[in-house]
Amino acid sequence: MAFLGELNRNETIRFYLTLDAAPTGTPQIGIDKQGVEVLAEADMSGSGLEWYYDYTTGAAALVGAYQVKYSATVDGVVRSAFDHYNVTVSGMDDIQSSLDILTGGGGAYNVTIHCKDGSSLDIAGAKISVHNSGNDDSPLIATGTTDTSGNATVNLDGGTYTVRAYKAGQVFANITPTISASGTVEMTGVGVTITPPSDPELCRVYLFPITLDNQDVTGLTISITSEEKLTKVNGEFVKNGVGTFTYDSGTTPDSYYFDAVQGAVARVTCDELGLDHEVTVPAEATQDLSGLVS
Repeated sequence: MAFLGELNRNETIRFYLTLDAAPTGTPQIGIDKQGVEVLAEADMSGSGLEWYYDYTTGAAALVGAYQVKYSATVDGVVRSAFDHYNVTVSGMDDIQSSLDILTGGGGAYNVTIHCKDGSSLDIAGAKISVHNSGNDDSPLIATGTTDTSGNATVNLDGGTYTVRAYKAGQVFANITPTISASGTVEMTGVGVTITPPSDPELCRVYLFPITLDNQDVTGLTISITSEEKLTKVNGEFVKNGVGTFTYDSGTTPDSYYFDAVQGAVARVTCDELGLDHEVTVPAEATQDLSGLVS
């Protein structure tokens, strides 16, 4: 994912973003001269899965390292990625940053990451991210999503990497494989159990927000409102309910949850996630919110 190249001063550069699912709202881009100043913060242009942003370097653009940050909300989760590049005084006129979300990488070896649970059953839909090993702040090298066989394939050059995997309801330990040829590496998830509410008329609606590099997201305000009976207080139904999801650091990974009346029609909003969905609370003890808004 990282791009290190030469950019002309006073030249327009187009940054591309390709998503594997339509975002909620408009993807954002930020460009900054690292450690010096923010140069741009803006909405990207485009629609559906394809987005872009045109940026013109200044006539007196400083030589050195620049950072580009992409942010998009997909399936109710804010995902971010970074590009890094150098500005000199000559060189290229176009940069493409393609997410799948991000991209499968551009290395020489085809590496299949296979995710399974403790019973050796394949785990589909796990989000994979690959980083330079030993550098938690390094840009993403590649990402992917496991298929129905639990596999995601990325293209990596030889070297040692840190690989992370995430899926709601599963916990994966990071692995640090050393790649010297094409092949398969294994990751095993441990199931997470969300404790249901004690009242059988309530459903615990929960969400595991993560960043693109599979880190828990803290500090969100996720609100839920309804014109109907929304929840219970001291055993009594509350009408015209307004509530806020509780942040639960006792689960691994951390989650947000709200106990709502089964069958209630409610609107769930979160400005940070670009989330604004009407949902019907199911007649279940627990429900992953992403399954209601997808």
